Amino acid sequence: MIPSFDIPPIEEPKDCLETALARGAKRSRAVKKPQERRLKALVGETERIKEVRSSLVASLQRLHDSFPSFDRLSEFTRRVFALDLDPGRVKQALGALGGSIRTIETLTRDHLARIRRARTEAEIVTVRTAYLGRVASVVRKLADPLALLSQARGVFRSLPTIDDEQFTVAITGFPNVGKSTLLARLTPAKPEIKPYAFTTKGLNVGSFDYRCNRIQVVDTPGTLDRANQNQVERKASVALRYLARCVVAVIDPTEASYPLAQQRALLAKVKELDKPVIVYLSKTDVADESVVRNLMLEFPDACTSADGVKKRILRFWKEEFA
Repeated sequence: MIPSFDIPPIEEPKDCLETALARGAKRSRAVKKPQERRLKALVGETERIKEVRSSLVASLQRLHDSFPSFDRLSEFTRRVFALDLDPGRVKQALGALGGSIRTIETLTRDHLARIRRARTEAEIVTVRTAYLGRVASVVRKLADPLALLSQARGVFRSLPTIDDEQFTVAITGFPNVGKSTLLARLTPAKPEIKPYAFTTKGLNVGSFDYRCNRIQVVDTPGTLDRANQNQVERKASVALRYLARCVVAVIDPTEASYPLAQQRALLAKVKELDKPVIVYLSKTDVADESVVRNLMLEFPDACTSADGVKKRILRFWKEEFA
């Protein structure tokens, strides 16, 4: 299924605190109070504390609960997220958030009990002041966890809309060999296509239907055949390893971007994934005919058109679901 990350915007601690204090003050003024000074203070400050607690806990709990459990995410989603931000740090930030909620609840119970035991108006005001100070300190300490959760929200929102339960085809190959063009021919997707390397910085996704079934196609960032991959290349590796059910390896016979020897080496690495591989020869309309002919001898099952690739994809799909 397609993961949904409906995480609300994350407030600064001071804004969250100011909202709670304002609501507390408003509630204290609005509540009906007895005339006797001590009882008047008791009722007013009790309602203030309850409202401050309610505002803070509701806001923090809503944020805490809006984050998905990493343990329930698919392997693919966890791996892609981890390329941008350490899930362990996010779990720690959520733990700090949960701990702060529990601390606010404890402070509220303790200070309400102290207010009930207070004998004078002055004592009640002193307890209220102490409560607001301690709660403010708890919220301010959330500055770093909330900043990290704001980063995590951005990462979740930037994740590709991919259904990790669908039959998925990954298009791979060196930069500028024609992967995005192939995606545009296989599906209605409109990826950015430019005549220079590394146009694709993330994962472009498209799909096409076959007999009431949807087949997902992912255009991965240009993959380089080297050990120390950058973040863009690692996204491609994660998609190939944890998402793809079959792979379309694009080879550019023109060698405009990379020599054929390097493209062959990359294809060999792709085949090590032990997934069905379709070889697609791109740009055959402008490539040297003898080069294309030799590649067809080397890869007898290679496709030279998007229609040919689609037929091969459907063959693998039928084999899996027959």
